[in-house]
Amino acid sequence: MVSTSLFAVLFALLLAYLLDACFCHRRHSQEPPYVRPRIPLVGHALGLALHGSRYYDIVRISPGQPEIFTLPIFSFRIYVLNSRHLFPVIIRNARTLSFRPFAQLASRVWCSVSEPFMQMHEEGHRWIEDLFRDTRNALAVGSHLDYQNLMAGESLKNFIDQLDEDVGIEGKKRFNIYKWIHHTITVAASDGVYGKNNPFRDPAVENDYWYVIWAQGIKKQTAKLPSAFLRKELAARERLFKAFEKYWTSDWSDAAEITKSRKRLYDRDEVALRDQAAHQASFNLALLGNTIPTSFWALYDIFTRPELLKAIRAEIETNALIKRAVNGCSTFELDVAALRNKCPLLLSSFQESQRTKSIHAMIREVISDTLIESSTTKMKYFLAQGQYVQMPSGPIHKDVNIWGPNAADFDPYRFTKGTSVLPKSELPNSYAFLPWGSPPHLCPARQFASTEVLLFIALMALRFEFLQAGGGAWKTLGVKTGELVTILPPTDEVLLDIGKREGFQGFWIVKMGESSQKVPLASG
Repeated sequence: MVSTSLFAVLFALLLAYLLDACFCHRRHSQEPPYVRPRIPLVGHALGLALHGSRYYDIVRISPGQPEIFTLPIFSFRIYVLNSRHLFPVIIRNARTLSFRPFAQLASRVWCSVSEPFMQMHEEGHRWIEDLFRDTRNALAVGSHLDYQNLMAGESLKNFIDQLDEDVGIEGKKRFNIYKWIHHTITVAASDGVYGKNNPFRDPAVENDYWYVIWAQGIKKQTAKLPSAFLRKELAARERLFKAFEKYWTSDWSDAAEITKSRKRLYDRDEVALRDQAAHQASFNLALLGNTIPTSFWALYDIFTRPELLKAIRAEIETNALIKRAVNGCSTFELDVAALRNKCPLLLSSFQESQRTKSIHAMIREVISDTLIESSTTKMKYFLAQGQYVQMPSGPIHKDVNIWGPNAADFDPYRFTKGTSVLPKSELPNSYAFLPWGSPPHLCPARQFASTEVLLFIALMALRFEFLQAGGGAWKTLGVKTGELVTILPPTDEVLLDIGKREGFQGFWIVKMGESSQKVPLASG
């Protein structure tokens, strides 16, 4: 019996290796070099399932060499870029290397919108082109973005005021900071977009969104599991859609322009209310998913480094904070415009946190057979129809040829003193800093999100002291893999002892002012 079982196992392994060799042998002569999996046929699939986008750091051969490689999974292939110099080549071939199928997947599978509305998502349709245009305009620096920042900033300050009250007279509170940030950013960011009738102010909606739909539903739907395995998730999704139907039929007059512009397009083209609600609900994937872990790590990377925290506090107090005494009461006015443009160490530390934590992996589908040519090596690569192209940020962000010999280290001064090989002025067009995507397809909300994160860090750093719960050295945190985000959240419960900072208690004002300059992000 044992020998029979052993024979069966050996036969299965031999068959797997033969099939793997067969699939690899069928490759086109100009396809990027294959990286064979350790476990035949399914090794790369298992690696991606276990590690997500971080698998590309594990499997790559060496930085920049080869420029692009292939991960075979049965007859399917993923072409992985390993050099920033190929990014513009992929982008120039947008008609045959397209993101559009994945956007359509979100509308069809995650939102389950009607077929007439799906047809409006086809390339070249007036509705989808107008949506992209209006989104860019609403989130560009100017009065519309100022208003959105003001709404989100006031909401954020109110949460931090409440935290200050919760600390109490004794001046100390133990709490789960990631859980608190998760709730705070969810409501504050969506307040900025939706106004006073923000659906996420309802705890039931927030719970359905994060702990049912986001945690399980989207992954199961993407895997195209039968609805019998999705009853709980689909019920939660329907409740979310109903909440947004209610929102659209309520007073949304104080919403941001990004919301109003979408509503105008829905109504202009007579989109059904259910489709409006479902489509708007999906917008929150982009609005909230990455801002929460980004805010956490940006703050954690600062307050676990006492000297850095001290330097950032001094910078903000000098350049962006006005202290006054009014009728015996201390008043603190924080100038957000100064935070954005006069606090280079704060911005540098934030961007270094993004650089060291980002796992962003842009994806394209090969719509038709495409031959690309490298601008540096002049090598030509064949990309086969129906396969995927992935452009992970991890290998680029760790490349010593871009960031210098300490590329793997966290250097909060990197973006102020230019510790990269590339000059600071060349970064925006170099495809070297990718948390917001790559030009010309950068995240349109990057100015809103970065302003929110910088304000959050400043308020927390100025008003509170932070200690590891129970004292002791700060521990290294693990990250949750498999999350649908560009920066992974921590695996562990992050308990802190938080206290009020002496000399900074009083009435706080957030001064937004008018935006005349962008946050000078390294991505542009």
